[in-house]
Amino acid sequence: MYNNAGVVSEKDWEKIIAINMVGLARRTYLALKYTENNPNGKEVIINISSTAGLRFVPTAHIYTAPKYAVVGFSHAIAAVAMNTNLELRINILCPATVKTDLLSSPNIPFWAVFTHSRRE
Repeated sequence: MYNNAGVVSEKDWEKIIAINMVGLARRTYLALKYTENNPNGKEVIINISSTAGLRFVPTAHIYTAPKYAVVGFSHAIAAVAMNTNLELRINILCPATVKTDLLSSPNIPFWAVFTHSRRE
């Protein structure tokens, strides 16, 4: 399963944190619940953060904060998973800036959400 949520705006900070971190955490917990109910399978959860989760972006502090949180959350969940009998691996991807409609189209409002949660 991979989890990706991203919204870029410095205006509505509560919505940005809710989408970029809380939404991803909810989907991760759903994946964990699925894994616990299917203990014989090998599972992988890929949480997508950003290079903003590794080094701060001074012009996008509200975007940066939840991306750091995704990295920390994923490390913590992985540590817990290692102490269970589940065959579960948690990966974190931190891509650099990617040219998407979210960044390049003036017609997409700042609150537009592009999320994916898919079981592979």
